[in-house]
Amino acid sequence: MYVTTRATNDPLFFLHHCMIDNIWETWRLSKQSRAARETAYPTDDIRCSSQSHFSRSIMVPFSPMVNIDGCSNRYTDNLYQYDPRPTCSSSRRDCGSR
Repeated sequence: MYVTTRATNDPLFFLHHCMIDNIWETWRLSKQSRAARETAYPTDDIRCSSQSHFSRSIMVPFSPMVNIDGCSNRYTDNLYQYDPRPTCSSSRRDCGSR
């Protein structure tokens, strides 16, 4: 992943982002209600980002989806789920971590 222009072709890139997605989903579940997870999106403000990042802008190249659709609960409801991460300690060495 050292050469950033080719990082997405590195198999470790996929594993890295799976872990980042797991951390993000764990945070979402612990800090947001189910309804908030689908509606919490930064305010559309041209001073902060280009219009292509606004909540109702087309999600290129996935038209007709719009950016806020990426926050939908449908993904975790229907497409995937994460197992709890193992918790290891000095008293519990066989914690299931591999």
